[in-house]
Amino acid sequence: MFGYGNVFLKTLRDRRRSILVVSLAMFATGLYVAMLFPEFGANASMAQLIEQLPDWWQNLIGDAIQFATPEGFFTTQPYSFLGAVIMIAFSISLGQSAIAGEEDANTLDQLVANPISRTRVYAHKALALAAAVTAPVVSVAAALVIGGLARGYDFSYSGLAAQTASLLLLSLAVGSLAMAAGAWTGSKGHAIAIAATVSGVGYLLNLVAPLIDWMQPTQYVSIVYYYIGNTPFIEGLTLWHTAVLAAATMMSAVAGGVAFNNRDLH
Repeated sequence: MFGYGNVFLKTLRDRRRSILVVSLAMFATGLYVAMLFPEFGANASMAQLIEQLPDWWQNLIGDAIQFATPEGFFTTQPYSFLGAVIMIAFSISLGQSAIAGEEDANTLDQLVANPISRTRVYAHKALALAAAVTAPVVSVAAALVIGGLARGYDFSYSGLAAQTASLLLLSLAVGSLAMAAGAWTGSKGHAIAIAATVSGVGYLLNLVAPLIDWMQPTQYVSIVYYYIGNTPFIEGLTLWHTAVLAAATMMSAVAGGVAFNNRDLH
């Protein structure tokens, strides 16, 4: 059942511990934030403290107005900061291990030597990555719902669905890029470096660009901007932002699949 004929299930089995750990971490983060919101939302002194922070710091953690509503508070914590960082790191880890990790462990030759096409191997690996990142993304959303019910306050479930979808798209885009880079280069280090650079620069641009007039156009090259730039929790999904993330995922998947099919692995 979990042999080379079903790479999808084998990949999920091999990564089951990391999936569980990250899912629990995201659940704990979401539950903590949800349980904490009533103290922040009704705390006037906290709002005053936030207003005194530098603009770049408020752009990172949210301003006083955002902290006053569950939707705004959840957008900044966990989705703009800790949750996004965890999912970017996890997606890169999954992506770099999918092909380059197998090659580094000297198991890729055994895998492609079996009666299964390289296209099928790559497709199964990509589907396993998608399933793996879905678990923690759903976990944090479930935790917010549970925390809100436990503390007795309401928020927009449609907004939560939009934010969840956006985080999933970001995770898929980053993970697919790391996987494609690993398929092109055969190097875990290169796969991590490429995906981490795109994500890290994107995160910084999304943080800093809105604060500096001449830098504002640069946010459009930030992958993080298309994830959180239009605050999906509050405004809903923006079609062209969603399309950019989906297109980035598909382009990486196709490029990685082509590279994997044409590389000499011997």
